[in-house]
Amino acid sequence: MAIPCFPEDSQLARGQHGVMTRQQLLASGVSRSALAHAVQRGRWRRVCPAVYVLHSGAVTTEQRYVAALLHAGPGAALDAATACRLFGLRVAAVTHVHVVVPHARRPADVPWLIARRARFLPPVVRVGGLPVVALPHAVVATCARSGDLRDVRALIADAVQRRRVDVAGLRAAISATPPRHTALLRSVLDEVEVGARSAPEAEFFVLVRRAGLPEPLLNCRLFIGATWLADPDAYWPEAALVHETDSRDWHLLPDSWERTMRRHAQMTAAGLLVMHSSPSRIRTDGPALVRQLARAYAIGRARGAAPNVRAEPS
Repeated sequence: MAIPCFPEDSQLARGQHGVMTRQQLLASGVSRSALAHAVQRGRWRRVCPAVYVLHSGAVTTEQRYVAALLHAGPGAALDAATACRLFGLRVAAVTHVHVVVPHARRPADVPWLIARRARFLPPVVRVGGLPVVALPHAVVATCARSGDLRDVRALIADAVQRRRVDVAGLRAAISATPPRHTALLRSVLDEVEVGARSAPEAEFFVLVRRAGLPEPLLNCRLFIGATWLADPDAYWPEAALVHETDSRDWHLLPDSWERTMRRHAQMTAAGLLVMHSSPSRIRTDGPALVRQLARAYAIGRARGAAPNVRAEPS
């Protein structure tokens, strides 16, 4: 049985990345029997209820996004981790397409699709021609679904460090989310406001607090006179003590080792005690690290502050 028209070539199909709903296909002149025949013969693929990809090959990521939106219906937008990925943020493995829909709508279950119903839909922008939840709301939705503090820290650090969002915008977006879903996010935002800019830095700061050590200045700027010296991750001015979290994921570039050593030498020459830790050591050897840090702090406190070094907020 031949299909009487070629909807694959239509403007609508091209605008939807080769994805159309049953209703759109019927309106374009495809009969029900022709549609069934095209699917049975493998010419087209049904990707979710009443939504079809108009070819027989692999379904692309963009086509999955469009199919999810068509299935979810008018007013739907890409949400949560899907939206964060479209904005270029690094997120934990995304195995589903996330959408947000008006609360009154209940899309049929699809194994690869997660639909969040919202009484008040968040602001939506267009990314690549697709409706996508505005980034602060997408970050909040992603964190609200996560029970992993490390993943929440990593996402917030990525978004804030790259200046894609700010803490004020995230706190405003939180107001639309039930408090019980945002406890982790709120605690991480508190860490960021103190000065932590990455997940390892936040974990280090928690270790310091739990050990009862004085709280350091985080990500301050150090100067000798008017000359910039360094921007250490943590600094105790009263002990002239610096701690650096050396992480390729967050700070390092291909020539970073040499730059790190040069910065270390500059701080040491200025009279500072300098310690380095990797993120893996912070996570797996925290008690031993804190003991070493406490000893270094005691030594530095006995020596006193470095008189020529001035700290300013970043």
